[in-house]
Amino acid sequence: MLASLLTLWLLYVALMLSPGVNQLLVSQLAASGQARSARWAGLGVAAGAGLWASTAALGLGSALQALPALRLALQLGGGLYLLHLARGLWRSGLRTPGQPAAPLSRGRAFARGLLTNLGNVKAALFFASVFVAVLPADAGAAGLAAAVLLVTLTCAAWYLLLARGLSMPAVRAAYQRASRWLARGSALIMGGLGLSLLAAAFPLVQTGS
Repeated sequence: MLASLLTLWLLYVALMLSPGVNQLLVSQLAASGQARSARWAGLGVAAGAGLWASTAALGLGSALQALPALRLALQLGGGLYLLHLARGLWRSGLRTPGQPAAPLSRGRAFARGLLTNLGNVKAALFFASVFVAVLPADAGAAGLAAAVLLVTLTCAAWYLLLARGLSMPAVRAAYQRASRWLARGSALIMGGLGLSLLAAAFPLVQTGS
């Protein structure tokens, strides 16, 4: 079981280190001077990872493949939410350089991280496939719980570390000098990811019609 957990951990670390919307969210908050918001958003992302891992452990991840309507709803909701975040980032790029952004409350930052991760259907499919491929069939409740806990703690540690590093004065100063363009660039990337989720939902819409 330990070897299986190690394999799961390595695969998940590789997934986390690849650029994505979760990293973009936490990085932008931290570098813009909202270190506390970045930490809470990171914890929200970790909670989302724990939920996706739990669904895989319970065997519910396969429902996304068996129930196209469920997958469609998640993709549409996730895509629209990312477009909403992109709009906010673009508007933040219109502020006068040096003008501080309104800080997010802990609850709002946590919810933003949670919803951003839950809107990523690919994460659910990743856990559904990896749990089946890596964990032994006789893992049992304790083994599955250990896998979910491993994913959640690893995710939380990574995003707390990322928030800490990008909130350092030197990084914040560099961000402030180019905050307008970085915010707009982040908005374009996040908006593009949202549009890609919506575009991926079209085949499911056509299948259901």
